[in-house]
Amino acid sequence: MKRNIALLLALLMLLPACASENPEETDGETVSAEVSADAGVIEEAVPEETEYAPDLPDVKYDGAEFRVLYRTSSYAYATTDIFVEGLTGEITNDAVYNRNIEMEETYDFKFAEIPAEDPIYSVTADFMAASDSYDLVIEQMNSLFTYALRDYFYDWNTLEHFNPDDPWWDSNCAKDLSFANRLYVMAGDISMQPSNCARFIYYNKKILEDYQLENPYELVRENKWTIDKMTDMVKSVSTDLNGDGKYTADDVLGMLTETADFFLSGCGILYTEKDENDLPIIDCINERTITALEKVKALLTAPNCTQSYSQVAAGRDTSGYPHIFVFARAEYFATDHFLFVQNGAGEAATFIEMDPGYGVLPNPKLDETQEQYYHLSDPYSCAWAIPGGNSKIEMTDVLLTAWAYNSKDLVDAYYETTLKHKRYNSPDDSEMLDLIRASVRYEMSMLCDLGISGVISSAYSSGNLMSDYAKNEKRIVKVMEKTFGDLIG
Repeated sequence: MKRNIALLLALLMLLPACASENPEETDGETVSAEVSADAGVIEEAVPEETEYAPDLPDVKYDGAEFRVLYRTSSYAYATTDIFVEGLTGEITNDAVYNRNIEMEETYDFKFAEIPAEDPIYSVTADFMAASDSYDLVIEQMNSLFTYALRDYFYDWNTLEHFNPDDPWWDSNCAKDLSFANRLYVMAGDISMQPSNCARFIYYNKKILEDYQLENPYELVRENKWTIDKMTDMVKSVSTDLNGDGKYTADDVLGMLTETADFFLSGCGILYTEKDENDLPIIDCINERTITALEKVKALLTAPNCTQSYSQVAAGRDTSGYPHIFVFARAEYFATDHFLFVQNGAGEAATFIEMDPGYGVLPNPKLDETQEQYYHLSDPYSCAWAIPGGNSKIEMTDVLLTAWAYNSKDLVDAYYETTLKHKRYNSPDDSEMLDLIRASVRYEMSMLCDLGISGVISSAYSSGNLMSDYAKNEKRIVKVMEKTFGDLIG
């Protein structure tokens, strides 16, 4: 995202705690040149900063309600940065509150909050009844996308004021999740959740120092942070602390492991690409994917150096934790038993008390020829959709863009202060986080279950991608034709 690229440049050129709010491009800037009286030469021109803002009408809505159905949950993936009850002094909370109050005053409307454990059930009931109960829905992407394919939602590309390339929207989301040039599910700065649910690497600084391993930040900067390099580091960390001859979470190991998907995406493996009709085509049955599968498996199954969450939790008392994932990260990574763990930015709160702390790294590349890093957003994270029966679409159009644009203080508060300064507290980690957030990707085939993920998972176990795909090809082609076939033309 453009704002994040600018932040990265500022971090590199100025001070660790400072970041620019301006977009990367210089359109509309006024450039001035000054002549030095002493030297008699023209000094370097310095552009005057201008703020890029949306071209929105000056309208009032006479106290009308803007009805937002959004996900709450006692388990996971609740949307917590959309609405808050009042000012508390906590910077992120207050940024949300002030943003919403300013919005209501500027456009003379009222947010109507409609929380739900599973909003998609309300959406489907509303659609079947031809009702008009919500103006915006915030729900898990995999749930939204299923119904997007059934015309439950409004096409964002038809909105007058929506431009996915504006820095307050996630242009990667618009590119990855559009189909037939239609866009029904979108993400941006209104909430940090989609980008915060993109998986990357946390590392334990104490274990890195104890084993005298290479500086991982320099590996990233030198384009040497590859999956082979990470595997070598994982394999170098293995100590039987209790001397029982077994290697478990009670010892020191290289990695607490989870799923292969996020590492495969980091290796540049796209399950689908787009054809000339902006429809998905299978793009992963090739030698590159075979190589990536082999390397990812070698990383996640290094003997006596890795353990999964289920292995860590087996036979242990996990009460007091919402699930085994939080248990394992809090009780074993945060207490210096694992060098690496992969998760999203929201997990940083779990690691605040670590001493000397943890670091942040992008997912490793497949090899040094790969042009950039990639970070797959969790398919269960929440994004936004507009109900197809929305009777206030012009108001929704204006308010969505205004809401996203006016979220820049939330981005600063959460991303800059809460993540970079309070939790990461390192210019190196700030630089890595900028890189990560600018390279989030979304995998359509995971959201609408085209069957490709199952083939990849099977091939991960069997080691035979071509054979596994051949067994499932007819079924996958049939699913894709049923899902997208009538959209061509």
